[in-house]
Amino acid sequence: MFLVVPPGALIVGFLLFDAALRLAVEPSPRSYGRLRGYELPPVRLIPAPAPPVTDPAAPWSNLVVDGVPITHGDLFGSKREHPRIGYVWKEGWTSANGWWRTNELGARRDRPTPREAPAGKRRIAFFGDSFAAATRVAQDQAWSTRLETLRPDLEVVNFGTDGYSSAQSFLRYQEVAGRIEMDVACFIFVPWHDPWRDVNVMRSLGEQWTSYTTMPRFVLEGDGLRFVPPLYERAATIYERHYPEPGTDLLAHLRAYDRFFVEATHVPPPGLGRLVTWKLLAAHRAEEARRRIRMEIGGDLDGEAFEITRRIFAAATKEGSARGHRVVVGVLPVQRDLTNLERSEIARERWRGILERFRIAGVETLDLSPALLAAPASDRDDGYDGTHYGPRANLRIAEALAAGLPR
Repeated sequence: MFLVVPPGALIVGFLLFDAALRLAVEPSPRSYGRLRGYELPPVRLIPAPAPPVTDPAAPWSNLVVDGVPITHGDLFGSKREHPRIGYVWKEGWTSANGWWRTNELGARRDRPTPREAPAGKRRIAFFGDSFAAATRVAQDQAWSTRLETLRPDLEVVNFGTDGYSSAQSFLRYQEVAGRIEMDVACFIFVPWHDPWRDVNVMRSLGEQWTSYTTMPRFVLEGDGLRFVPPLYERAATIYERHYPEPGTDLLAHLRAYDRFFVEATHVPPPGLGRLVTWKLLAAHRAEEARRRIRMEIGGDLDGEAFEITRRIFAAATKEGSARGHRVVVGVLPVQRDLTNLERSEIARERWRGILERFRIAGVETLDLSPALLAAPASDRDDGYDGTHYGPRANLRIAEALAAGLPR
């Protein structure tokens, strides 16, 4: 004998269950509320009425080195807005303890950088993300500082910037190349961290950073690239126009240019989107989608993200040739890459594939993995906040660049 439950009873039971879930939702300023660790839709794209303000002089997480309290600015530097690139380092800036110092061009360097290189030296300018910036260590421990000591024939000018995509690195290169002469432009490319940013414009969507303004990117167009500038030149504009509810122009921009944008997370459908059950399921699926997209980007060497990266570096190579200098891409593994390269032939084949695809695109590369793989485990240390590379690893990177860069 089977018990038949009327459809109406099922619906009533489900609604009672949903109402019980609603009682368990915790208030959240960023969303409808929090449940089981998830921010429930609608999640605000812009979570506050004004940009977050970080005091570079504020202590960083009670970190003390050699008896000195380390500040946020010591580890992360200080940025200013840029209408085309998104942001650059503040020029002529020094952190509280001198761990971070920039010159008049915003390079992480103590000395000025005039238009012409000093007599008897070859100038090499570096571009890239936080690994290129040698962030999370003191300036004297940074690989760029140590490289200049190891190679006295070089003047090293480091324009690496935290959070940059390959697109932003290229834009920064174009700006700098119009202001100073250089013999070599070297882009530091980190395969695990950089490609996803080339298919993302709002960093909070890609890796949940507290960065809600839109960044520039390039999109594939024919055999070339098309530039997509930031949606607004001023960061404050996005807060003024899209808090607390996103406007149509921001939503259209994210739909078109951000692979990580899941619309239902921020604009739930009418009716169904009112149910807490649906909200919880949508939040879970959005997180899984972001994780899946991130892994797909990292694994697909022939996908959109890596293809954009290759075309960017090919364009930089062509532009460098026209300007009379050489362009080199240093391919740098992170800690997880080193572990995988030691253990897996699949990982080693993937790494060779990255280098080979750059070669086919006409991009000169310098593989930095052998030097780090050859280093003892004690020399693969982390930076002072537990991320990036530490002082000993920075020295190994400097040694690899000193040996591999053209003389």
